[in-house]
Amino acid sequence: AAADPLQRAFPECRYFHSSKARCNGSAERNVRRKYSVITPIAMAESDEVARLVKELLEKPIVAFPPQRHQLEASERPGVYIIRDCGGNILHVGRTVSGQGGLRQRLKNHLYRKSSFTRAYFADGENRIRDGYTYQSMEVRDDRMRALLEHSAIGLLCPAHLGLGHVK
Repeated sequence: AAADPLQRAFPECRYFHSSKARCNGSAERNVRRKYSVITPIAMAESDEVARLVKELLEKPIVAFPPQRHQLEASERPGVYIIRDCGGNILHVGRTVSGQGGLRQRLKNHLYRKSSFTRAYFADGENRIRDGYTYQSMEVRDDRMRALLEHSAIGLLCPAHLGLGHVK
């Protein structure tokens, strides 16, 4: 049987499962009948998102610049990953609107103008220039950008998913 698109993109991951594997008998027939019209479209989109996640992870890892140095990033919209000094993924984000694209969004993190940096560096000191890195990729389509961000968060930062707990 063909693997899930995300399983194909990330064969080392064992957390994916097929919804069809959980169906049997009449329940399976009902699922197939209800979703048979949209399944090819949804699968094509799912394949594209999986491809984009893999492409994002293959982008160069770039160090945040030291003080008084220019941030080198695209001014177009896209998705980005921020890593700590040890290479651990801390944050996945995207540009939603506004001018400046990825460069502006990453600059917001540099100058502690994002909810991520305010929460992560709660002591008031933004150490993002001290060995932290980022990867970024232009994604012009609004829907694909949102799907890529959400998929990457789910795959790479499960601790960041909201569980409804009050802090």
